[in-house]
Amino acid sequence: EFRTGEAIIKAANLRNTGESDSEWNNRIIAILPPGMTILLQRVESLITKEKSLFTLLDQSLLPELPKNPDLTEASLILGDHLTLTLPLLAPLFWLWDDVRMLLIFQAVWISFTVLAIYKIVLLRLSTLDALTRRTRPRYCCQWTALCLAVVYSLFYGIQYLVYFDFHPVVIGVGLLAWTAYFLESGKIRWLAASAVLLLLTQENMGLALSSLGFIYLFHKKYRSVATVFIICGIGYSLMASKIVALFSPIGFQYWPQISPNPVIILQQFFDSEEKRQVWWYSLAGFSFLPILSLGAMLAV
Repeated sequence: EFRTGEAIIKAANLRNTGESDSEWNNRIIAILPPGMTILLQRVESLITKEKSLFTLLDQSLLPELPKNPDLTEASLILGDHLTLTLPLLAPLFWLWDDVRMLLIFQAVWISFTVLAIYKIVLLRLSTLDALTRRTRPRYCCQWTALCLAVVYSLFYGIQYLVYFDFHPVVIGVGLLAWTAYFLESGKIRWLAASAVLLLLTQENMGLALSSLGFIYLFHKKYRSVATVFIICGIGYSLMASKIVALFSPIGFQYWPQISPNPVIILQQFFDSEEKRQVWWYSLAGFSFLPILSLGAMLAV
């Protein structure tokens, strides 16, 4: 049975599990690091909110529930986003048949993503040492990789992602980091698998893959793979948006409104306080070093 959908329905009904907050927190503390426990305590309170994402996902699963006004009455969930990897989480509910299992997965998966960044930095430093014929102390490489991994974990986008609530795009965020690692480590089979899963996560993950391609486009060693990322990523996003439109009576509702005037396009990047804050927090977190990378700025 489709356990993921069943758990979401239970969240929509706000089922009382009979556990007190202290009992649940003690269970989590036993298996997760303190930082991840704090995250789960924060997100636990979001489940009971009327506008929680969980209540947006119940419309096509349990028709007799009151309709959420944020969704069209006749629409299916695939008419909102083409999320095809979420059912892969269903076996998790064999471990604990509770919607909070999704929050545990989110915390573990995001934490696991930091390892990919750590390993990428170690690869870069070892490659640099080989090119310059230097012998760098191993502890120096490890501490540098650890520092950058911590900076990544505190990155504005990562923090806001876990603040938002559970969202299937979390799967894509983790896969994006591991795709970069598999590319640089030369693990082709794992690279192909992670790229496919990334695309299946949501229709906009094609644009994320193409953005990763722009970052590596200026690296001669990865230029051919980066070109494939860009073409396939944009192509898949366009195709997936057409598929989403077939499941929705109002068509695909997330098409961007892009002006043909390049000056207006540039202004739209900074035309609100929220956008300017995103720019500031995103770049300041890495000491504004991404500005020096044309590929990184193209990806943004």
